[in-house]
Amino acid sequence: MFKKSLLTISGLLLTMTFALVTTGYLQFSFLQLLEYASYDTRVRLTASGIEDPRVVIVDIDEQSLVAEGRWPWRRDKIAKLIDELVNTYQAEVVALDMVFAEKDRNFSIDQLIELATVAGENNFIENVRLYEPYLDRDVIFAKRILQSGRVVLGYYFHHQTEDVLSTGVLPEPLFGNETKLNRTTYAVQATGFAGNIEILQRDALGAGFFSNPVVDDDGVYRRVPLLVEYNGAMYSSLALAAVQSYIGIDAEPLLAPGASNESDYPALEALDLAGINIPLDANATALVPYQGPEGTFAYVSATDVLNRNLSDPDQLAGTIVLVGTTAAGLVDLRPTPVQNVYPGVEIHANLIVGMMDGIIKQRPAYTVAVELLLVCVAGIFLSLVLPLVKPFFGAGLTITAIGTVAGINLFAWNTYHHVLPFAAPLSVIVSIYAMNTIYGFFFEARSRSQLGRLFGQYIPPELVDKMSADPGRYTLEGEKRELTVLFSDVRNFTTISESMEPRELTRMMNKFLTPLTRAVHEHRGTIDKYMGDALMAFWGAPLPNANHARDAVATALEMIRRIEELQGSFRAEGWQEIRVGIGVNTGDMSVGNMGSEFRVAYTVMGDAVNLGSRIEGLTKRYGVSIIVSEYTVRAAPEYCYAELDLVKVKGKSLPVAIYTPIALAEEVSPEMLMFLDRHAEALRDYRQQNFEQCLKTFSEPTGKDEFNVLYRLYQERANVFIDTPPTEGWDGVFSLTEKN
Repeated sequence: MFKKSLLTISGLLLTMTFALVTTGYLQFSFLQLLEYASYDTRVRLTASGIEDPRVVIVDIDEQSLVAEGRWPWRRDKIAKLIDELVNTYQAEVVALDMVFAEKDRNFSIDQLIELATVAGENNFIENVRLYEPYLDRDVIFAKRILQSGRVVLGYYFHHQTEDVLSTGVLPEPLFGNETKLNRTTYAVQATGFAGNIEILQRDALGAGFFSNPVVDDDGVYRRVPLLVEYNGAMYSSLALAAVQSYIGIDAEPLLAPGASNESDYPALEALDLAGINIPLDANATALVPYQGPEGTFAYVSATDVLNRNLSDPDQLAGTIVLVGTTAAGLVDLRPTPVQNVYPGVEIHANLIVGMMDGIIKQRPAYTVAVELLLVCVAGIFLSLVLPLVKPFFGAGLTITAIGTVAGINLFAWNTYHHVLPFAAPLSVIVSIYAMNTIYGFFFEARSRSQLGRLFGQYIPPELVDKMSADPGRYTLEGEKRELTVLFSDVRNFTTISESMEPRELTRMMNKFLTPLTRAVHEHRGTIDKYMGDALMAFWGAPLPNANHARDAVATALEMIRRIEELQGSFRAEGWQEIRVGIGVNTGDMSVGNMGSEFRVAYTVMGDAVNLGSRIEGLTKRYGVSIIVSEYTVRAAPEYCYAELDLVKVKGKSLPVAIYTPIALAEEVSPEMLMFLDRHAEALRDYRQQNFEQCLKTFSEPTGKDEFNVLYRLYQERANVFIDTPPTEGWDGVFSLTEKN
């Protein structure tokens, strides 16, 4: 009971600890890493891996650099790329994962003017100046952007306090200062920016930032800001700007119910884009819904677009095209849940698909309450139940608890796109189970050792091993059970021992007691003690045994057989032959670890034990080797018995019938059965006071030496009662006035 209470209290303390971690009062770094791992596993398991035809990546790859020249390309070449994408291949939106923060200098014109200046060709210089505007590649690029009406430019923000330099221009913010959304979110703050030059930004359909300062503690990119705050205004990410341009509608803020722009609560929970809910966390970031590893989206080489070499001319029609690069030295690689090295341009592609399909996962503020509930329910349940059940069922309950939490987690993930924390509930379940298992292991190991020390001298090793497999079933405390006890004693042992040297006596006793002990062990008995020449054993404890009486009778018969086998070796040693008396009784006894503070022993006590000792002492009086009580006869009906007498032992008020076992009923010969019938009839005559008739039967030759003493005893009684009839009310009980 103490063990169970200790385990329950410890489990509840563990549950409280993890509850404090859940609410943020305690911090366990390993738990956060485990949460990251569980999240990444869910992402990988549920990633569709199916290519989405609505988003295509035009890749400035190695092939393009070899064919078109090194990067950066001239603005007119990029203008041609946009022209081919929009006019030839009918792309719906072209989002550029790059920034044009400086003007594109035409170094050819600069060189011509420099050479003409050296040569003094002023007229030539004036003519070149006249045509210079028509050769301005930024102007050419801006015109293509304007004519296409489908280009979304990229730019990036600075987020370090030392990065306050700003270049280029910003697009119009998604939410300006007047919305005061900066008071309802803790969005990532920008300190500066690197925007596109004004001529390009002015003619673009839109623009979005592609910088991502949000990286988790383990360096993995799981979240991307959809909004960044700069000077009180909110700006869209490249993916969000591309989707807004594709749909033709700007996103609207969705605030928590009852939220106020004047409060400090991060009330911006999502964006509404034409009825599509795009969940955000308190930092206005979104979990990237990765569809699979690199290559999940279609890649098209930029040089194939420029040269109209696409195998499927309709592949880009009506799509959102992301122009990025995977060329060595230019590629933007990030560690992600689905791949350690992952192109940044594909992160934008995943976000675009997630926003259009409404599958971006959410982790709202009330997730903490759900996590706390899971931790408390699982922890309290296992703390109360595991100490009460066996290890096998405990393992089953633990697996069921883990499966239940995992099932709830995956159901919320797949059905509601809700990310429920898994690490804390899993940890509390595993921790409580591990605590119970480890404690149980050491406790049971100690119990096994204790059982081995205590019972190794009483019962055979195989039974000790069986008990050790489940030590919790076997108590050392006192209890009352129906058991069968056996006493054996050597007749005339004092006379025998006085004629022998001590060493020889010891050797004889060892040779004598060893086979008797083996007989007890072979029939699942427990040796209680040796008392000189006497042996005491019992059946039914510590191992429960429904057939304790039968096994005790079988042991008694086996002991007599083995003693007979010893007689030849005893004669060879020059020792006297020995005879033993065995008494067996069945009844309720107290069994347990009993003794004093100096010494304890596993033993049995009670009236039934005393009766067993008394009837063992009767064996010499009745001339038989074994006497069992009527209680043992009733408990072991498989054997055939001969009734000896109805006696009242000293200290007992009620008589008890005593018998001697013959053999298993099916092994008794017909001749013996006839003898037993005559014997039973003679006893009936005796108890019905037909003394002359019973005397006649008891006087006949029995042919059974083991009954000679008994029959002489009844002859004497019959003669006495013939001469002096018993008093009225005589019941045939023989009362013993002294201990045997």
